[in-house]
Amino acid sequence: MPVIGDAELKRDTEILSSDAFGGRLPGTPGGDRTVAYMIAGMRTAGLQPGNHGRWTQDVPLVTITADPHFALDVAGKGHDEKFVQNADIVLWTKRHDGHGLLANSSIIFAGYGIHAPERGWDDYAGVDVHGKTVIVLVNDPDWQSAADTGTFGGRRLTYYGRWTYRSGHHHSRYGTCRLSFRRAGKYQWRAEDRSGSAVQGRGPRRSRRLDIDARCPAPFQGGRSGPFRPD
Repeated sequence: MPVIGDAELKRDTEILSSDAFGGRLPGTPGGDRTVAYMIAGMRTAGLQPGNHGRWTQDVPLVTITADPHFALDVAGKGHDEKFVQNADIVLWTKRHDGHGLLANSSIIFAGYGIHAPERGWDDYAGVDVHGKTVIVLVNDPDWQSAADTGTFGGRRLTYYGRWTYRSGHHHSRYGTCRLSFRRAGKYQWRAEDRSGSAVQGRGPRRSRRLDIDARCPAPFQGGRSGPFRPD
């Protein structure tokens, strides 16, 4: 069996992380190249396939692709505005039920979108978000603090300030669409621009975590960066 050392690991890492493999997402040409490369490496190492003569095992996968030509029209108090997908805004869905529709949805601003009873904080107190588009700010209320003290620990980013908190918790509070609006801070627009609009792979529905994602979140989620206007 060939020796696998630092040089071999470095070689494989450089090859698999190159542009030729396109990010290695399953179900894409880059993913197919990755599987072929790994199978070739296992053959070279003298290994034998373990799935009844096969090197791979079929796994159900759902892919979700956002329409790159989507535009969101918003009517305000004497001011209408259009937000273009990937230019002004990024919207996506975790639902597996085909096409989604966002229309005639009232907009509610819910501060930082945080429900933290142990800290005496609830941006959703007394607010009915059912069927509405909810706009929240990324980060937590202390992010501009000069000290490491405060309700949310000062400038130290808590879990409540993370993007994953807003996309993974309190689904029933999201209404029809949950938009995270970012000012300056720890999260930058381009990070979401690259990920939210890309083809997203989802696992089988029987996965408890992914089944929750498919049933509970708002039909649409997304983000925008720029000057904040509550009106």
